[in-house]
Amino acid sequence: MTTKAEARKRAAAVRESLSPEYMKEASEVISRKVLSLRRFKECGSLFIYVSVAGEPDTEKIIRAALDAGKRVFAPRCTGPGVMEAAEVADFDRDLAPGKYGIPEPKGGEVILPEDIDFAVIPCAAAAFDGRRLGHGAGFYDRYLEKTKCPAVALCFSPLVTEDIPTESYDVKADMVITDAE
Repeated sequence: MTTKAEARKRAAAVRESLSPEYMKEASEVISRKVLSLRRFKECGSLFIYVSVAGEPDTEKIIRAALDAGKRVFAPRCTGPGVMEAAEVADFDRDLAPGKYGIPEPKGGEVILPEDIDFAVIPCAAAAFDGRRLGHGAGFYDRYLEKTKCPAVALCFSPLVTEDIPTESYDVKADMVITDAE
């Protein structure tokens, strides 16, 4: 059985092998799929990660949600393994690098986890049944266990694998969206 550390190392090697061109094109496909989801179209409040290099790009999804009048909330780290969802009203002005260098809201109203309508979450790798390998700090597992909304994980198709080790505290995504047709 693969350990989470081994799985993360393997996922990192795959991610490093992906070309910038592939990641850009794949991110476009993934964004289109998210934007076409009924759950996305009908949600009033969206919790979504702000992507960094090596992850499916979420900027287009965030901008489309804002343009559609949805309330957009992004993770903000508040302590070791703990985050909150703070509002992003303007993609260009409301984000700044946080403690881990990940863009997060500088201010913004905080929404309670149970008040979120729809969540878009990251992963290092995933299986189509919703098992996801996080980056190791447990931020999303702790946060998502408090939500009542559906959550989709975004994943480049080369990072989809059935070999996702899980623990009892790991929270599965309701759906994994990739660039694969």
